[in-house]
Amino acid sequence: MASINRFARYKINKNAKCGEMIICPICGTEFKKKQYSQAFCCSTCKDKYHNDMGDRHYDGYYDLYNIRHPHRLEYIDRLMEQIDDSECWCENPQLGI
Repeated sequence: MASINRFARYKINKNAKCGEMIICPICGTEFKKKQYSQAFCCSTCKDKYHNDMGDRHYDGYYDLYNIRHPHRLEYIDRLMEQIDDSECWCENPQLGI
């Protein structure tokens, strides 16, 4: 049987219903899901998972995120095309700027 990576296991656990048996993505412990948002067996495993995922304040974090989610880049490109730079609020003559 092929092993499932932590991120995939986390998603499976998040989508599971309360009362189902799920496997912790960090330690591999099988446990019953008690709350709808539960994905880990304990807070120690939860903290370890999120600490290992990386720091969102690091400059390259969102570049890695965008690589994993290419549809996000397409969405950002569409938004950037809609922006009209000709009427920037910071160059508004009514404000005397």
